[in-house]
Amino acid sequence: MRNVLPEIKNINLKLERVLSAKNYALIKKIGRIADKYSLDAYLIGGFVRDLMLGVDLGIDFDILIEPYSAEFIKDLTNQLNAQVKFYPLFKTAKLKLPEGIVVDIAAARTETYKFPAALPIVKLSSLKNDLLRRDFIINTLALKLNKKGFGDLIDFLNAGKYIKEKKIRVLHELSFIDDPTRIFRAIRFEQRLNLQIDKYTQNLLKQALDAGMLDRLDAFRKTNELIFLLAEPNALKIIIRLSDLVGFNFINSQLICNPKMLKGLQAVEKILNVYRKSCLSFKVELWIVYLLGILDPLPLKDAEKTLKVFKFKLKVKKCLLFCRSNLNKIDISRQMSIRKFRDILEKFSFVDIEAILFLMSKSETKIDKN
Repeated sequence: MRNVLPEIKNINLKLERVLSAKNYALIKKIGRIADKYSLDAYLIGGFVRDLMLGVDLGIDFDILIEPYSAEFIKDLTNQLNAQVKFYPLFKTAKLKLPEGIVVDIAAARTETYKFPAALPIVKLSSLKNDLLRRDFIINTLALKLNKKGFGDLIDFLNAGKYIKEKKIRVLHELSFIDDPTRIFRAIRFEQRLNLQIDKYTQNLLKQALDAGMLDRLDAFRKTNELIFLLAEPNALKIIIRLSDLVGFNFINSQLICNPKMLKGLQAVEKILNVYRKSCLSFKVELWIVYLLGILDPLPLKDAEKTLKVFKFKLKVKKCLLFCRSNLNKIDISRQMSIRKFRDILEKFSFVDIEAILFLMSKSETKIDKN
């Protein structure tokens, strides 16, 4: 695999057609500044994958440079009038532009693991070796930004084939052993991008689960991955797929996605879908409402213990306690207007809105658009 020459094709015309004029100018500028420092610069990651899949593109860019140059990053920061945060240990930096665009910059590197599920040890390397450490083949494309070769799409691992087939496949058989969080990412990408985890990858995923790899992850990493899953727009589909492939034992051994839990989560989904369309300006962390639905079958003490193990922020516990102590005590009608909905939120302004939304799902409230 390491001696294979990449397939290269130029997609500059596609870039011009798909990107906004502002974003196209931005990546051209990054390439010009890289040339100034004699660096190779590439656009990599999810943006390139989504570009080739033909799905909606985000406004964040992952840039890989070879070799590493702090001077380049500082110059780029100044020219883009951006805020920057350096991460020297990993040879990365995060730039935030005034218009909200985020540009992540990383040096080409390799990662090794002292033991399964450990955080990686980073060493500077080449573009090729950097792409070979990625989680899934669909994420191994690189797009050159330098003036010479601008728009060249570089594909070492036949990622184009898997993108065309809409398949998620790991690069090697120890992928989930090295980093078990890839189990969650596989499910997230599959459901978000309408892809399918291939049989080879599913088998390796099951082997990693049977080996207890999720138990080796610390609480912080599991918590972050669970939040990422539940924060997705299609969270219910992800929860169902998570139940099918992984189960909920990693959250609490008592949890099973049975018809009763599923019915409760479908009620949560209905309320949140109406809320999304209501144009109300309240800031809501929708993942908390889904989490309350998942924990609902547990006795209160067990639910509290689970929150403590996962180290969720205090707000989640406050929502849980309020919902458990006020179920059927708050007058939430089964049918209400948006105006009535606003009135309830104002009446209970001392309560986190996530708790009120969950109580609405428990009472199967329906909200009219009028």
